[in-house]
Amino acid sequence: MEELTSNIPQLIDYLFKGVIAIGLYHFKDIKKSMETMTESINKLNLQVARMFEKHDTKEKQIEIINETLHRLEGENKTLREKMHEINNNYTPKIQMHDEKFKAIHVRLDSVERRVK
Repeated sequence: MEELTSNIPQLIDYLFKGVIAIGLYHFKDIKKSMETMTESINKLNLQVARMFEKHDTKEKQIEIINETLHRLEGENKTLREKMHEINNNYTPKIQMHDEKFKAIHVRLDSVERRVK
């Protein structure tokens, strides 16, 4: 039993590292979505700049701006949907890991009480 209790700090350390790793894994998905969105906006900016160079009439520039705004709204909607999807997919997983962590903590507490 003494060997088991001497390992408790190490077990807790492993658990915290696991929880942190899970959080970082999910953050990478969110970060990837944001990077994709940024890339799309940058490409769109380049396209708009090229179109402006080609068309010098105000009417055509206004049309390009309106098209760009419409595309940006679409990109924004896509990002919102992706963030919603990430939230829906990962929140239950994080809660499940949290419940496992709590269960392990309860078991460690009971072992510690038995040892005392």
